Amino acid sequence: MIVKGVPLLDVFLDFKREGFLDKQEMRTYDGTSIDNMRALHGAVMLYYADEGAMPPASGWMDAAEKYVHTADLLEGEALKKFVNPNLAPGPDVFGYAMNSQLSQIYIEELEDPGNTVMIFDSADTSWNAHGLPSDMAPSPELPGGNRAITV
Repeated sequence: MIVKGVPLLDVFLDFKREGFLDKQEMRTYDGTSIDNMRALHGAVMLYYADEGAMPPASGWMDAAEKYVHTADLLEGEALKKFVNPNLAPGPDVFGYAMNSQLSQIYIEELEDPGNTVMIFDSADTSWNAHGLPSDMAPSPELPGGNRAITV
């Protein structure tokens, strides 16, 4: 078979030589809280691009889960992107929340997206935690201070 004048065997050999056919090395995940927030922000924005609106706050982690890049992670490691490493580990302890004022809205509706908190460190550590950042901030502050990422 010929592909645009190039024999298929040559294409295959080029792919092999460039490493496209190599098995991907799987890794464990060791991200910071800011790394996690960036990953979650990116996932929510991909959801927004697909759906045309922000996810419902009551299911934001469920919505973001399929958009978080995890292809190179060992099994079970993907969930770490949803867990705040500044918290004491435990079952069902996540530590991030979504600003409930963003639930199912269009970004164009926001006056100042660059200063509107989207995801933040939360005292509510449950999956899909949501509410107002001012009401849910951990107290005392987490090591290095409480963090948030804006729209």
